[in-house]
Amino acid sequence: MYDPKVQQYMNAAIDAMSVGREKVREALKAIAEQKDALTKRSMGAQPYQLLALRRYLRAGGAKLLANWPWTLDEQKGVYKDVVTDLKRAAAETKKNFEVANRGLVLEFTGARSLDRQAFLWVNNDSCLQAALNLMDDARTELAKSQYLPNPTAQAAATFSGFLETYRFGRGEEPTNAAPGLSDHGQMKAVDFIVYQGGKKVADIKQALIKSQWTNTGYADKLKKATEGTGLEGPLRTPYEPWHYSIRVGH
Repeated sequence: MYDPKVQQYMNAAIDAMSVGREKVREALKAIAEQKDALTKRSMGAQPYQLLALRRYLRAGGAKLLANWPWTLDEQKGVYKDVVTDLKRAAAETKKNFEVANRGLVLEFTGARSLDRQAFLWVNNDSCLQAALNLMDDARTELAKSQYLPNPTAQAAATFSGFLETYRFGRGEEPTNAAPGLSDHGQMKAVDFIVYQGGKKVADIKQALIKSQWTNTGYADKLKKATEGTGLEGPLRTPYEPWHYSIRVGH
């Protein structure tokens, strides 16, 4: 599925970015390194990279820099207070939930490295279909006469505009954050999972929201458990009843 012309214009779009271009390259490299997942999907990295590039152009390089995953040293050093606040709030939520719901165990996620975010991006079913659709439409776009084999500055800008303004149909927008854009990379957000008898009964999967979170009442129970902890949520767009965040400096 690799298309050299698509790659040329992706590279030109990245080169034209005034802020964050090196982080974009690093993120796209992390996607390409998910070789096992890509082999399992029977497709190369390019469609996923193109899909991620669309997100970076829409968000802007400054946001990518602001959300870039903290290293372990940064978590233990300069950002220690943020990490401590989130872990404290999550631990309080866990305690509140388990006291109110005997027999249930609430666990929460830790920070997500760039590699982990890339892994989740490649393994997300909504990203797979969106990447294929965008790749097809990008090829159609690049078949137009203004797109020469070697991108001019104007043609590169036109292609960037195509990606930035590209819209998916209702319910087709990928549910995962592109690698490097997730709040989880800086421990500003946490996902909760409900267990019973050692088995997951409320998992962090979009397809399971109605059956495992809404119908069971776990979404409301979790919301109640966060009261007074400093956590805010759940995430509304896309709706994730398990996703809560904390303000930096809380």
